Amino acid sequence: MTDDQLIGRPADEKTRTQVNAFLRAYGAALRTFDAETSAGLWGEPGMVISDAFAGVLDSREEMAAGLQQGYPRYQQLGLADIAHELLGCRVITDRLLLADVRWLFYDSRGRLLTEGLYVYLLRRDRAGLRAYTAVAVDEAERISELTRRQAAAALEAAHHPGEDGNRQD
Repeated sequence: MTDDQLIGRPADEKTRTQVNAFLRAYGAALRTFDAETSAGLWGEPGMVISDAFAGVLDSREEMAAGLQQGYPRYQQLGLADIAHELLGCRVITDRLLLADVRWLFYDSRGRLLTEGLYVYLLRRDRAGLRAYTAVAVDEAERISELTRRQAAAALEAAHHPGEDGNRQD
């Protein structure tokens, strides 16, 4: 199947700008662990699905509670900043869009911790773009790999204290 056989059409520059603005707002709320603002960017009901999980959240309150459950893990992993790359965007109808997004997760020193691919189904509502479905393509695998890398680094540091340039006298 070629791009010209897909449903919908590639988004124009104005639509891509609107989607990028939506993703910047969503990323800013995630960066500050602001579940209420993040949930406010979702439509009702919202669905999150991956290979291992599928859940429908009927209200923004449920969405905020679900987001808050994940924040401690991100904080423990050292998440300090988030950026995104809009990899693709298709207009399905006048109000529906599909957005392929790579989220980039950084630590407090600006080092890339990990990334994650998502596909979002967005809809233009009265209040603007809202996410209605998020497909987590590889987040669970990426977060597990980051956890393993950080655990291995901590174990290595415990076995070889002071080798990072800091004397342990």
